[in-house]
Amino acid sequence: MSTRSLGSAAYPGPRGLQVTPQVPGQIPALEVVPEKTARRFRRWAFLFIAWASLTAVVCATGERVITTTLIKVWDSFLGSHDDETLRSEASPHMRAQTAHALLQRLKTKPTAENEHAARVAVDWFTRNGNALDASLSDAMGSVWPYGFAYSYGTKPFWRSSLTQAEIASLMLDADEALGGTRYRDWALRALQPLFVDIKSGGVRIAETADSNRPAWWYEEFADDNVAPPRVLNGMLYTLVYVHSVWQRTGDEGAHQLFDNGMRALKNHLADYDTGDWTYYDANGYLASPEYHRVHVKLLGKLYAATGDTALNSLRQKWQAYGGGFWKRFYSNLRVGRLNNSQIGVLGAAGLVSLLMVLTAAWGMGRRQRGEQRLGGEMSNSA
Repeated sequence: MSTRSLGSAAYPGPRGLQVTPQVPGQIPALEVVPEKTARRFRRWAFLFIAWASLTAVVCATGERVITTTLIKVWDSFLGSHDDETLRSEASPHMRAQTAHALLQRLKTKPTAENEHAARVAVDWFTRNGNALDASLSDAMGSVWPYGFAYSYGTKPFWRSSLTQAEIASLMLDADEALGGTRYRDWALRALQPLFVDIKSGGVRIAETADSNRPAWWYEEFADDNVAPPRVLNGMLYTLVYVHSVWQRTGDEGAHQLFDNGMRALKNHLADYDTGDWTYYDANGYLASPEYHRVHVKLLGKLYAATGDTALNSLRQKWQAYGGGFWKRFYSNLRVGRLNNSQIGVLGAAGLVSLLMVLTAAWGMGRRQRGEQRLGGEMSNSA
């Protein structure tokens, strides 16, 4: 049997072994790759697996804490973000929230000082509402637009159905706490933009229900030049406020707004159900855990208001959904709609996990070197 010279150069062998011919024509000997290299590979593989696993756990369990922290860091070092702008004095929504809190304080502590503060906050709306075009509505109406750009590409001066309905409810609270029928009149004026289409300066999207009866969607981000995103929580909040106004005043206009709005809502509710979570808007963005809970809560309020068992069944279905961070991340990634919040949480969790893993690895390495040094000293002494 003839043999072929393999030469003297080493070449890779199977299973991480090094093949080195000894004598031409002989079977080459096998040498194991240095154990130090193998240990280094195992160490880095272990560190990578530990980092990936820890990142997954941090994202799944710490999303809310990380998001809150990132917002605070952003505000502290990079200036205000959109949510902070919405909290400024230029925001009718935040002014309404402040006025409502002052009315609540007056209710629990009725002093002249608290009454004055509440009246000033409420009267800001009576002084700053823009008159709605009289030709667009059967009654006198007012709108409180936002003087700054915001989500979905909205520009000054966009309107919000949620804000309009919220102000209407606020005015009725003021009527009860401060007296005077003028606040009741302002409550009804605040609802008039809900009768007007977006292109005409209102907040309404007019549709037709299956029964050929009118169905009106009320847009939270209404801008003449922006495609309506149809944000679900904005529509739900609007209907809750409108129902409150109708129940407290008996106004037929508010009744009409509520009925037509409920028809539009029921037309589209199925569009917001992914089968295991809810969408935030009609653009296909998944709701955050907080907004998913808001959807469930507000459906419960509308069920209590209407007694519609279909709403309650859907509420129970949505309440049973369990959508953690990774489930929503995958769903958004699949449709190419990752949002800044998810990217920020993933990046922050990855960085925190990396620091934790490297710190642990450094500690383990330090201890190992100490043990080796101690062993060497003992060997030398022996």
